[in-house]
Amino acid sequence: MSTEIDDVVYDADFQIFRLKTVDSTQLYARKLIAFSEVEREFVVIADAQVDGIGTGSNSWIGKNGNLFMTVAFRLDPSMSTDSIPQFSYIGAISVGEAIAQECALEHIRLSYKWVNDILLNYKKCCGILCEIYRNQFLLVGIGINIKHFPNLVELHEQCNMPYKATSIENEGLQVNKIQLEKRILYELRKMYKLWKEHGFTPIKKLWMQRAEYLGKDVTWRNNNNTTKIGKFLGINMAGEMLLQVEENHKRTVIKLRTGSIRVLA
Repeated sequence: MSTEIDDVVYDADFQIFRLKTVDSTQLYARKLIAFSEVEREFVVIADAQVDGIGTGSNSWIGKNGNLFMTVAFRLDPSMSTDSIPQFSYIGAISVGEAIAQECALEHIRLSYKWVNDILLNYKKCCGILCEIYRNQFLLVGIGINIKHFPNLVELHEQCNMPYKATSIENEGLQVNKIQLEKRILYELRKMYKLWKEHGFTPIKKLWMQRAEYLGKDVTWRNNNNTTKIGKFLGINMAGEMLLQVEENHKRTVIKLRTGSIRVLA
């Protein structure tokens, strides 16, 4: 644990570690757990990160001025592993609501792109990564482009992402980063409580209200570059994507848990 901690504070729910620069907040959270340096559920927040983790083998640019955080929830022993994918949607809704509350979105379209991206005006401004670590904590990693965003060349070099990115400020919006962090934690608490009390049904409904590409023809691709083309029908109660495809001249719906989608031109 050689990274210098700028500050450690506590609120009603989380122990909060604030750092200037880190390899990635997700990796740092893993180290805190591995070295038993956390007392309860916690948050890691960094001003910049040099080795950010994205979905699969992707990386993400971590320039100072953007927001990087990992929220660690202690796993409930009664929680089924089948419910873990649902946290990507809890995270997306929480961040989406936080951005909507802290920014004036009068003429800005905010939408959710399966499985873990938030778009502003059809361009990526946020990614979310969920993972279980050591069967002790569920880590929800969040990266938001506030000031900076990668250009198309950087996107293809770093993560082979076939669509545009943006930042909150690039869309003409202003936000106080500290207030946005606080709002995200507030929304995460609220959505987590909603999920624990009422299950995935209200979470699914909220996500579907802002789902991008719903009812459109898309290409699905996984990390092995396997592809399928079909109509995006949304998600089911397991958090799986529903893709209607043509097989042997017959329409069928397949369920997918991982990968990414892009709309067909």
